[in-house]
Amino acid sequence: MKIGDNMDKQNKTLISRFGFNDPDLTTPLHDKIILSITEDKLKEIISNIDILKGKNYKIHGIAHEVPIKASNDYIIGFIDAVATIAYDNRQTCDPMCDPVKFIKIYIEVKTTIPSYGELVRQLNMYRDGLSIDDVYTLVISPDDRFASALKDQGILFYKYEIIHQPSKPENLDW
Repeated sequence: MKIGDNMDKQNKTLISRFGFNDPDLTTPLHDKIILSITEDKLKEIISNIDILKGKNYKIHGIAHEVPIKASNDYIIGFIDAVATIAYDNRQTCDPMCDPVKFIKIYIEVKTTIPSYGELVRQLNMYRDGLSIDDVYTLVISPDDRFASALKDQGILFYKYEIIHQPSKPENLDW
């Protein structure tokens, strides 16, 4: 065994040790979807989250490829994006509570969902590692076959619409 082989095994995330390999990570469509998650697009997506309905809120940033760590700091895996949102809590809180609350939305991008079970196991491992309140999980994908089942599991879903652009003609020498 080479020294590099041993190092590679030690550096794997917990999620990869369980056999979750995400081929999406290297695809241009995966990158395109992640980069399309702007504050304006996120406002459109999250407008139906119950805790935010009828409240003033502000998105405080969207971070990409965020590590999810266990309590011992071991990296469980990487979530594609995390949005931090502050909302006005004055309507529902007593005088002693914080008038501004924060939630986080953990976003997983999939260009396709070949297996519902694998996706739910992946997200449940992440959610278990987070073990904090006021966290939402959102899947963004053009593949909406499992949207209803994901919702039943408490996972938000947004269908990414692929807009086909006509391809540019190759350089033709006439």
